[in-house]
Amino acid sequence: MVNELSGRYRYCLRRKDADNIHVVAITSLLKVKVRIEYMDRGQKVSAHDFPEVEGDPQITLLYRPGHYDVLYRMSHEAQ
Repeated sequence: MVNELSGRYRYCLRRKDADNIHVVAITSLLKVKVRIEYMDRGQKVSAHDFPEVEGDPQITLLYRPGHYDVLYRMSHEAQ
């Protein structure tokens, strides 16, 4: 496990998005797709998927400056 983690750490260091190194590492290690909705101070939202592949995310997070919130999809019955 230590060798696998150190290999992933080296991989993450080669990535251009150093500010998302933790997201790249955890999604790669756990093999899950995560969508992060970024909300800036002006209430504009932009989405980024990790890893950047086709398909729906398994987990969606909202990032506001300072922390993440987990977003849950509403069921069809609740709408």
